[in-house]
Amino acid sequence: MICEAEFFDQKAHLIKNKAEGVSNPEAPKK
Repeated sequence: MICEAEFFDQKAHLIKNKAEGVSNPEAPKK
């Protein structure tokens, strides 16, 4: 089971990637 800090870090990372993907379609997807 992953710790809460790790979970929130991943969630923030996903949101950041999604925001970058919207502003920059050429951004690499992970």
